[in-house]
Amino acid sequence: MDIAIIHWNDAWIDNIDLDVAQAKKQKSVKRSTCGYLVSENDEGVLLATDVYEGGKQVYSPMFIPWGMINTYDILEIEECQK
Repeated sequence: MDIAIIHWNDAWIDNIDLDVAQAKKQKSVKRSTCGYLVSENDEGVLLATDVYEGGKQVYSPMFIPWGMINTYDILEIEECQK
């Protein structure tokens, strides 16, 4: 599987009091996430932190919807050989 680096905007929450003027200035959190590119579909991209031997199982899947993605790059990798 290839590696993807995704730059995206995420939602956030905090337990704080803000007046309305401060609240209106809040923005999304900019993130960069790197992982194995498992799949892409009409809704977004699925990454995983680990791929088990044989590539039939992945660990820690993370789905990022297209509407949250700013840019992403794919790093093509060669499969490890024994």
